[in-house]
Amino acid sequence: AAAATAAAEWHPSAGYTAQLHAYYPAVRTALTRKRGRLVVAAGVKTVLAGLLLAATSNMQCILMSSQLHVTRQIAPRALARLQPCRSSHAVPSNVVFPHSETFTVDGRQVNAHDVIDLLAPSATQERISKMRKVVSGRCYDVVPVVEGLYDMGNLAAVCRSADALGFGAVHCIMSASKKFKRSQRAAAGADKWLDTRLWDSTPACLHSLKDAGYQIIVTHLGPASVSIQEVDWTRPTAFVLGNEKAGVGNAAVQLADHTAIIPMAGFVESFNISVAAALIMYEAQQQRCRQLGRSGDLTDKQQQMLMAEFLLRGMKHSKMMVGQLLDRPPPAHQKRFFKGAATAKAAT
Repeated sequence: AAAATAAAEWHPSAGYTAQLHAYYPAVRTALTRKRGRLVVAAGVKTVLAGLLLAATSNMQCILMSSQLHVTRQIAPRALARLQPCRSSHAVPSNVVFPHSETFTVDGRQVNAHDVIDLLAPSATQERISKMRKVVSGRCYDVVPVVEGLYDMGNLAAVCRSADALGFGAVHCIMSASKKFKRSQRAAAGADKWLDTRLWDSTPACLHSLKDAGYQIIVTHLGPASVSIQEVDWTRPTAFVLGNEKAGVGNAAVQLADHTAIIPMAGFVESFNISVAAALIMYEAQQQRCRQLGRSGDLTDKQQQMLMAEFLLRGMKHSKMMVGQLLDRPPPAHQKRFFKGAATAKAAT
């Protein structure tokens, strides 16, 4: 009844879009208007808010998280910091998801379906099953961004954790003029399966991610910082981690949509950068699984692109094999092992 009454009284301003930012299943009970937005103030179930969202157009609907423990209440500053955004769910853009439907092999364009059809018979069934499982769980809606790291071993550890938790991209901001420490620590092969991108400036990186529809979360302790549990990881989100000594730079903080911290219960005041990245990614993965049912976010078409890319990356001389199979289809007695060779030849 409260939702229906508020919806009937609400007169939206031009430019607002219907968006639902659900932080937890339990949300606030009272419905009020604040700063030109409809604010759902703890206890109304998400389903009620969803009905309100469906019944009301051209409005901004924001649901704040509530703490189940009565001694811990969400600070009012968290509500004040939330701003309207473009979209709750954005399709991964080429800034983060760089793959396309076609691949260049010996100067010829080959589509992803044909690449899979030609290379899959050369891999074991166990390998193909593993690749398909990884691809189906890949997430590009959450992107770790590391800024100005000194120890390359930490960057390798971030990549390893990202791959292990199902995230597909890692962005790194590095200045060519700054020194860094080489490390013997390895990424355990994770870098081969990740889409990494280097940037030479923080504004260029974060502006590109913002333009692609990502909210920017910067790990920084400030008066308006929230915990990582309060961040909505079901939205396209890029989180920024600073270097080992100085943390994130001022440019990152100024461009942040929110600043966040990892709650700590001991005497130490910080985590190692790679540990912090792993904790944040684990929280993001678990929240996405709880609220969306899965962490992966790729469409069937994008999964096919990524599967073709994995086969090309994971097999020695893969492009040479594709080129040879296109030029010389296998003989008749082998066609049952290379089902797609003739089809790929005709397509090219």
